[in-house]
Amino acid sequence: MDNFESVNDILEFAISEEMAAWNFYNQMAKKARNPEIKKTFETFALEERQHQKKLEEIKEFAEAFSPEIVTDMKIAECLIPVEPTPDMNYQAAITYAMKKEATAMKLYTLLATMTTEPKLKAVFEALANEEAKHKLRFEKEYEEEILKED
Repeated sequence: MDNFESVNDILEFAISEEMAAWNFYNQMAKKARNPEIKKTFETFALEERQHQKKLEEIKEFAEAFSPEIVTDMKIAECLIPVEPTPDMNYQAAITYAMKKEATAMKLYTLLATMTTEPKLKAVFEALANEEAKHKLRFEKEYEEEILKED
């Protein structure tokens, strides 16, 4: 979906992305053997669920924020083209998670630039910042656990 006709469409897309992230982190938490890694994935799942709830609250008032039509936002450029597999190893899961967080950060940054409503802009900027923090945590984990093994 790279064309949206309303803010509601944008929020629906963002909510579905947060739900997918929540699902991914829950699956990875169930597979994790290391208790610290399991807790990290569980924490991320909880944070993604909180992002989803924030977006759902905003969606209730979406029409009041911005009634104009938004088209050709190039959201497809922010999508991850591959799906995780049930048998992916830890390195692949961390790599996927880093890319997913980077994609979410780009999405929310883009959405923040596309809105003229200050409150909505602030929410998207806050979500972009949260996703950037998630990405950094995965990058640190990758550096500490994967790169040191190589």
